Amino acid sequence: MTERTSGLSSGFATRIGTSWVAPLLIAAAYAAFAYSSGGYSTELIAAVTVAVWWLVILALITRLVPRRPIPPLAIVTGGCLAAFGGLTALSMIWANDAGRAFTEVVRVAGYLGLFVLTVLVSARTGARPWLAGIAVGLVVIVAGADLSRFDPSLFGGADRGIFATLPASNGRLSYPVGYWNGLGVCLAFGIVLLSWFGAYADGRLWRAAATGMLPAFGLAMYLTFSRGGLAAAAIGACVLLVFCREWVRVLGALVIGAVTSAVLVVLASQWDDLRQALTTHDAYVQGRWMALATVLCIVAAGACRYAADGWFSRVRLPRTVARRALAAVVVVGLIVLAFSHPIERIRDFSNARDIAGASSTTASGHLTSFSGTGRTQFWGQAIDAFESDPIIGIGAGNYELWWNQHHPIAVITIDAHSLYLQTLGELGILGIILLLAFLGTALYAGWLSVASRPDAGAGGEVMAAALAVLLAGLVSAAFDWTWQLPAAFAPVIVMAALLSGPASQRVAVVAESSAPRLAPRWRAQYGLGVATLLCAWVAIWVAGDQLVASIQLDSSRSALANGDLDSAAQSARNASAIQPWSPDGELQLALVEKERGDLAAATEAVRKAIGRSSHDWRPWLVAAEIAAAAGNRGAAELRLAFANRLSPKPLPVRLAPER
Repeated sequence: MTERTSGLSSGFATRIGTSWVAPLLIAAAYAAFAYSSGGYSTELIAAVTVAVWWLVILALITRLVPRRPIPPLAIVTGGCLAAFGGLTALSMIWANDAGRAFTEVVRVAGYLGLFVLTVLVSARTGARPWLAGIAVGLVVIVAGADLSRFDPSLFGGADRGIFATLPASNGRLSYPVGYWNGLGVCLAFGIVLLSWFGAYADGRLWRAAATGMLPAFGLAMYLTFSRGGLAAAAIGACVLLVFCREWVRVLGALVIGAVTSAVLVVLASQWDDLRQALTTHDAYVQGRWMALATVLCIVAAGACRYAADGWFSRVRLPRTVARRALAAVVVVGLIVLAFSHPIERIRDFSNARDIAGASSTTASGHLTSFSGTGRTQFWGQAIDAFESDPIIGIGAGNYELWWNQHHPIAVITIDAHSLYLQTLGELGILGIILLLAFLGTALYAGWLSVASRPDAGAGGEVMAAALAVLLAGLVSAAFDWTWQLPAAFAPVIVMAALLSGPASQRVAVVAESSAPRLAPRWRAQYGLGVATLLCAWVAIWVAGDQLVASIQLDSSRSALANGDLDSAAQSARNASAIQPWSPDGELQLALVEKERGDLAAATEAVRKAIGRSSHDWRPWLVAAEIAAAAGNRGAAELRLAFANRLSPKPLPVRLAPER
């Protein structure tokens, strides 16, 4: 009796933890990451990678997660991602800048850690708490995004800083992620998940609450003017309608959200100061009215969903109706496309002249524009990089250097704006095969969960939501650099883990007497655990190395700004010693020694930096400045000319006359 009571208490505690604690922890972690500029910082990525892998180690050593077998598909999916990381590390050998490749190693290690942690923890929690946690985190994100526009003084006017740096972004909502298209993808995830919870949340009130939040997401999506975000939301919604049994409920939530969002969009389109994120008196007044309208639309959407709950529950239509309707929509769309002069639209998308005038184009106009804003050129250079070395590519993280050398247009970019083409250029055929194997295995696992298991019941419906988010994320990654923005890509990794991991499997109760027959399987799982621990230690070392080096560089820059040249030089030397393959430490040391007046030491440091990254214009520019300071005008002009050949835009530097 005592054992039974203990078991019931343990089960009750587990359910409570799964219902509330896990989603709240996931929501808090995700929202905090998003509010840190989308997690873009190299230092933050390294710190989070260390933390995630320590959680994996603790989970394995303390056995906080149940000893459920890891499905073969999860092993294959994770193995492909690990192999992709291994190839990324190997590319340091042939990359022109090994430091950039190492940064990508840390990024992949972080994603792999998140995948492994999700697989392990979801064995206890299941998939639903992860979906709920990410959805709640997205609600927190959209609250900050909308508030930043309702009151331009909130959050330090973060978007206006982006406007000053990138004039083409004028008026486009980016806070808190730091990039309008990245925020658009996050909003697409939120629209998909809230529409699903609007149909499948436990309780009528929760379904109404989930639907009620959709207008806030619709308004934020409009203010980002993100075509990629809209496309991702459309793809995710279509997947839900195709694979969810209760697709009428999903459609009802989407329709209610779309109608109430349209009301807010019409209002916002009439208020220019609000749309352009100005700090005028009118902008504050418009923000107050917009906030009131948003609250009213949220209440209206929730009330409509609450009132229609009974009707939605009674309506039963087969999924074939939804599939045929979507097929009809696709056919109509293709017909419209055929009569919309597609050749001219392709020409508009590829037209480089549109980029030069991008800063003068209103953000709202961009939403209906066919301009690719340079993507055709970015993609073309990624293909050219692939053709230069089809097998192994130019090295992870080195696309920027290739673009700087071969840019067909005078635009600064770090990424190719396509995960797949950038991988093709940087890691060649081997890299794209491993990446597609990782993503393809996750998609296959999702297909098995939602399409090949007609008796999957509620579990299959949860997997349909995960598959919708995964596909939305993969579509957005084809047109933008969401891979480099963890807030926009981490949900994709989580969904891949849920679809391929234990969360997608039925829980089988195994009797004690059957344990000997399962011994070989458990031995295999034990070996997998040991391999995971080894991978964890390697990942922690890699990320820790990056973290310490970044801290040393930041310390050197701060000391230099404060005039403490001795400390600045020592921190720069430490960074160089920690990462002898990266040019950053030596480049920073060159700047410090130049400031101290030790031009011989500065020349030696910049020479080492050039040796570690000869295709980067930065060390060549510093070398020109050092030569100019030494009075060697001829050498300075040569190095400046070389720096300009490696830069997509001219580098105006005044050189002192030769002594």
